[in-house]
Amino acid sequence: MPLSGAGLIRFFKEETGGLSVSPYVVVAIAIALIVIVLLMPMLIPL
Repeated sequence: MPLSGAGLIRFFKEETGGLSVSPYVVVAIAIALIVIVLLMPMLIPL
């Protein structure tokens, strides 16, 4: 049975020329965006 048939797939790290961002930075930006969106109604009342 091939490895992919048993759910054992290997992913080799391929270096691409794109932007490399740490997962911690992505989570921090997402949390900051959520906080900004939640605070927006208090800061800018319609």
